[in-house]
Amino acid sequence: RFRIDAEIASVKPFGSGHINDTYRVFNADANGHDYLLQRVNHYVFKNVPQLMSNIVHVTDHLREKLSGLPQEDMERSVLTVIETNDRKPYFQTENGNYWRVFYFLKNTKSYDRVTTAKQAFEGGRAFGSFQALLSDLDVSEVKDTIPKFHDIEYRLYNLHNAMRADKIKRLQYVSAELQFIQQHADKMGEILRLGKEGILPL
Repeated sequence: RFRIDAEIASVKPFGSGHINDTYRVFNADANGHDYLLQRVNHYVFKNVPQLMSNIVHVTDHLREKLSGLPQEDMERSVLTVIETNDRKPYFQTENGNYWRVFYFLKNTKSYDRVTTAKQAFEGGRAFGSFQALLSDLDVSEVKDTIPKFHDIEYRLYNLHNAMRADKIKRLQYVSAELQFIQQHADKMGEILRLGKEGILPL
């Protein structure tokens, strides 16, 4: 269903993610592209078409900003969405599952946990570069696919309701964690406040 340029040698589960089902697709040609195949969890992501539209919008913008890079460097710098045979960024099966495909980046490593200061620094630098490249993105095309997911006021409101109800009587076991959250709640809302005041752009 996807426009891949490979004879598939094998497909194996990949990674340690807990949301989507991810597989590495091995190319029979060792010099060709391998692929990352994912079944998107549509119980978590209710609007997969919009999710994929967001990804395409962002990656197209990044590719335009980095247009001077050689092709190989571009593939390692920007996620490459592989289209379906009918030019869509995802495929939906008859039973309602959504699938997507990206180039797999060989000779790379991802980290689930930061274990050194250098890893933290490089992660921060990479994220800062990503943000800088997106600073002039047209956000009118990007939509929330999980409403209020990053809304800290909404999260704290729900937390306080859960604390008041304490339905399964576990409040006593997390008092230190809750105290930490309450001590930092005001600071946690700073980004949201600056956005509402128009100081931080959307």
